[in-house]
Amino acid sequence: MPYDAGRLVVGCGNVLFKDDGFGPMVIHALEDYFKENDIEKPEDTQFIDAGTGATHFIFSMPDDNWKKVIVVDVVEWNAEPGTLKIFSPYDMPKGKYENAHTWPVEEPLHDLV
Repeated sequence: MPYDAGRLVVGCGNVLFKDDGFGPMVIHALEDYFKENDIEKPEDTQFIDAGTGATHFIFSMPDDNWKKVIVVDVVEWNAEPGTLKIFSPYDMPKGKYENAHTWPVEEPLHDLV
């Protein structure tokens, strides 16, 4: 499946590791919501359950059509469990956002901006 929509909502994480599965669960909840309520998802928008492969599979394949990429994932930043926060690629906690292979994700996000 090509990732050529103008807006991507990318859920990252591993559902086998408790809260690390947050991103994929949000993607499935969004898909279910639109389906159950018989609502068309926003035009030119794609929901992607990226699992743990977002850095390699998504961020290494940017498309000229991409206008906005929303990444849903967990980040360690000393907040109460369940707290939601919107980060730009430039204000994410340094060294705290890496994938399972300890590849930093901030740099690929900067490349997409």
